[in-house]
Amino acid sequence: MKPARSVLFLLALVAFAVARGAPAAVGDELPADTSAIESLTPEQARRLAAEFPGADVEITIMGSSKATFFRSLPLNGLKQLDADTAKALAGYGKETLILNGLTTIDADTARALAGFKGPRLVLNGLTRLDAATAKQLATFQGEWLGLSGLSSLDAETATALAESKSVRLDLSGLPTLDATIAQTLAGFRGQMLVLNGLTTLDPATAEALAKYGEKGNHLGLCSLTTLDAATAKSLAEFQGTDLQFSLPTLDADIADALAEYKSCLHFSNLTSLDVAAAKALARFKG
Repeated sequence: MKPARSVLFLLALVAFAVARGAPAAVGDELPADTSAIESLTPEQARRLAAEFPGADVEITIMGSSKATFFRSLPLNGLKQLDADTAKALAGYGKETLILNGLTTIDADTARALAGFKGPRLVLNGLTRLDAATAKQLATFQGEWLGLSGLSSLDAETATALAESKSVRLDLSGLPTLDATIAQTLAGFRGQMLVLNGLTTLDPATAEALAKYGEKGNHLGLCSLTTLDAATAKSLAEFQGTDLQFSLPTLDADIADALAEYKSCLHFSNLTSLDVAAAKALARFKG
């Protein structure tokens, strides 16, 4: 945050402290950053949304690399959020709204947050989500809906999330996925389905996910450490433009199967490649 903006926002924090009955002296019980704020009234949230200049924030997305969000409003100290306060925060229109301290929200709060006009809504602290709440979040129309804290999905919640209006749906907290849920998620009409937490994938699930390419472009699978040839063959049927892996090794059979893919293949973590695998990849026509 730039110095002048820091001073202005510090004054706003002092006002918050006064409103809450806290000492107003600079440095006395005032948070050094917005993620130290543990509670907000709707009025405070409106003022914050209107006046906060934005901060550059680096976060780690489960199963993936770190991401930097510019001009963000990070409020990771909030553990609870009501609908009125959420509606006020949704007025922040610069860039990303980050609420990774929330582990659960209700449908009314989700509806209010989905009205956020910024490009990215990051709720990576949510560990569970029911279908009614997921249905409300799915109405968010920004670039990125971050839900990488979810470790499981039931069928109804998956169906609701597949209706997401966002460009990118990030579900990188899911360690496993069965074919039925994969088939449901493949109905997502956005451009990027990110499943970078999956550590294993069977041929049936891979076949279901490959159908996402009929609607979207990018399929992220950056936590897979191994693939069998049948699974690789299924993934090669993906019709999108971008298939991303972080496989540490690649044997000839897997390389041969993936070489059938018709667009962009990414291998961001290969540390070695033998001659047979290299020859197989050389057949790649994407």
